[in-house]
Amino acid sequence: MSEAVIIVDLGSSNIRAYLIDSQRGIVASARRNWSTIVHQELELIVEHDPADAYAKIVEAVREVLARSNVEASKVIGISCISQRMSTVLLDEDGKELYMGPNRDSRGIMASQPSLEEADLTFKLSGHTPPFLFTPARLRWFREFQPHTAEKTRYIMTFHDWLIYRLTGKRLTEPSVSAETCLLNVKERRWSRELTDIYEIELESLPEIRRSGDIAGTLNVKAAGHLGLKEKTVVLLGGGDTQMGLLSARVTSNSEYGCVAGYTAPVVGVFDEVIIDEEMRVWTGCHSLGDLWTLEANPGLAGGLIEWFVNKFSPGRSYDSFMKLIKSSPVGSRGVTMVLSTPIMNAKEMENTRVRGLINIPLPILPSLKPVSISDLARGFVEYVAFCIKANYTLLEGVSHARVRKFGVTGGLTRIRPLMEALCSLFNMELIVTRDFDGSALACAVVCLNSLGVFESLENGLKNIVPTVKIRPSPQMVSKYSEAYTYWRQFLEEAIEVGR
Repeated sequence: MSEAVIIVDLGSSNIRAYLIDSQRGIVASARRNWSTIVHQELELIVEHDPADAYAKIVEAVREVLARSNVEASKVIGISCISQRMSTVLLDEDGKELYMGPNRDSRGIMASQPSLEEADLTFKLSGHTPPFLFTPARLRWFREFQPHTAEKTRYIMTFHDWLIYRLTGKRLTEPSVSAETCLLNVKERRWSRELTDIYEIELESLPEIRRSGDIAGTLNVKAAGHLGLKEKTVVLLGGGDTQMGLLSARVTSNSEYGCVAGYTAPVVGVFDEVIIDEEMRVWTGCHSLGDLWTLEANPGLAGGLIEWFVNKFSPGRSYDSFMKLIKSSPVGSRGVTMVLSTPIMNAKEMENTRVRGLINIPLPILPSLKPVSISDLARGFVEYVAFCIKANYTLLEGVSHARVRKFGVTGGLTRIRPLMEALCSLFNMELIVTRDFDGSALACAVVCLNSLGVFESLENGLKNIVPTVKIRPSPQMVSKYSEAYTYWRQFLEEAIEVGR
């Protein structure tokens, strides 16, 4: 007999709810858009309305229950995954004062830690620059909205906030707490040194447990809102990227993966903590215990392609976009681009200038076929592939560990030419989740395994998170090797132009 859980995904782009069955996988899903509040004069100040966010979570959960025709009594658990670098501030009574997504950059306007403090922050937390994270946001409130800072009693991530709303308990787990810039990433505990630097009381932070641990059961109010039974088990989930790695079977030392969605973080997994002495990449925690991550994020990926589809693709659809790509050869007839900063350098993020350079060859000779919109479309796809390869190369240089396995999940797995480009660039078999909602499925596996439904994580993944293997051909490997070499040369020239 199958069992079901509900997974809520508090993502960067939207809120999603899934009803996931232990035998059938995703039975139903629902999506709601965030109601984002952007400061009228300073667009880097961004926040969400927590009451609206909770109402949309309720709507989405009720919709999946209705669409799935699964009785509430059959749902044995609920959990969530969330965007990282998120912050929720609450007062003494647990009322939300602020809900800031990963896009909120108000911290850059606050006073910054000294160089010594910033170096210690990176050494302990594996993250920099500090202005991106929770301590800088809290410092902004102290300096610009002191009344909010004075009322703040508890500090959470989006994941922790939903667990709190459902159970009344303040709990977290390492893959999300590592993204606060307050965790001693090696020891997986809150750092007293960092809380002292940023004047944060340890008691204001949630207790750290493990992903998949039972947080408690639904309280009466939450059960009534969601349409679920009281005492439904609530379990700790994790970061969306780390759960994505699990879905793509990136679970052992020296394995790498990419969660190719709105952005495309490239992540290596290791059985020891690795801190980049040059402060270019981030160190974090896998959702699996005793594994750590190194991450290099090239920034917008699916976001760039979505922009192109909505603005330039005939019919404004992905089907028409796919047709464009397929009518252009590898190398995009010389269309080459560099957009923003394609290779991560965390230490220089504060100085990053967002701009792009696109090279479109002119048909100087009558024999040359003019560049078309198809070549521009393929150029965007190949740019994303080249960025993923380049950021992997950076991680390999930091870790001194060559890739043993490369897995991919996320919305961009729907673009087959991108997957073919990646396996050709890596010249190895690529493991790709068949469903692009790999992060939610992996979280469901973790929960169902904790509840004794599966014999093991491996068994659960095999049951409901199928993968496909994409293998390169020698001809494609040769073509992409040449195209990538040309792009790296173009990147160096673009960097010189920008200086």
